[in-house]
Amino acid sequence: MSLYSGLYDMRKHFLTLLIFISISVFGYSQSQTELETFNQKRQHIVTTGMYVLGGWAVANMVTGGIGYGTSSGEARYFHQMNMMWNTVNLGLSASSLLFRDDLPTTLKGSLEAQQNIEHLLLFNAGLDVAYITAGFYLKERAKRGNRYDRFTGYGNSLLLQGGFLLLFDGVMYFTLRNHGSSIGKILEHVQFSSNSVGVSFWF
Repeated sequence: MSLYSGLYDMRKHFLTLLIFISISVFGYSQSQTELETFNQKRQHIVTTGMYVLGGWAVANMVTGGIGYGTSSGEARYFHQMNMMWNTVNLGLSASSLLFRDDLPTTLKGSLEAQQNIEHLLLFNAGLDVAYITAGFYLKERAKRGNRYDRFTGYGNSLLLQGGFLLLFDGVMYFTLRNHGSSIGKILEHVQFSSNSVGVSFWF
């Protein structure tokens, strides 16, 4: 083998290595950008949901306060419960908006964040069903004893609040679930092994 051909082979191998490194860097950058977009969109969905919840809370607190002061009987207790219940909703939405966690920067962290919010919404939906059940119980309980107005008003409020929260959590869950399915596009660029995660390319 001549010196010239040896140098030519070395240059060819070096050029191939340089191209591979460039493609790897580009692929990693592309995957990171997709991951950031995925996390930002999830945060946008959650933020929008918290504004909706906060708006519902404020509306109920205002109408509840007015209704409590101007009505009587079961309607008065209905507005009272709406007002008290939504102080909690307002606190939850405000704390979520003010104290947001940093967006994850890794694939593992992104998957965990996505799964955590989905599981939380399913758990909340279970609580919502319990609230509705409690509302029906109070309305039935009102038929016995001397607290008809209180139990009926509170029961109607729980039915309203539980029904809204069940709808809210259901819409949030399916919206985020649909968003979570888009991570498959990111996983197409990632190759898993027992010890590492790498970027894969198909030509």
